Amino acid sequence: MSSWYIEHRSAPSSPELAADVAKHVHLRSSLGPSVVVVTSASRFLSVMRKRWVMLERWVQREISSTLDKRKLLALHDELTRMRTLNFASLKSYDDKNPPDVLMLGPDELAALPPHYTTLYIAASLNEPQREVALAGLDHHGLLVDYDSTTKALTQK
Repeated sequence: MSSWYIEHRSAPSSPELAADVAKHVHLRSSLGPSVVVVTSASRFLSVMRKRWVMLERWVQREISSTLDKRKLLALHDELTRMRTLNFASLKSYDDKNPPDVLMLGPDELAALPPHYTTLYIAASLNEPQREVALAGLDHHGLLVDYDSTTKALTQK
């Protein structure tokens, strides 16, 4: 039995969802790879990249507004880590350079990487799709559920 951490969130519209996922990925990206299951992966990837650039600009503003040397160093390290993070959908997936954040549609779950630390579900999944998606989630990984398809997991 796996002991995942499960977080239920409300599913806003696509731009707000991308902003929420981007902020969450920003906090968890240093822990390992993430998978985002959405209805339209390529469209969501585009919106997610725009939100990621907005987060980078926010970190740059924080750098320019502080004089604390420790905070400056930490923010520079954070900005460097953010700029090296790569996002991909299945169409742009490369086995030689796997992405840090992979966007997939419910019908593309067979191409999941072998393991990941965070799984975001923002699309309706049936029982077999849900089992496939959860199979690669690390033992103490985080499942972020925007669709409430996994509420049954917490009620078992």
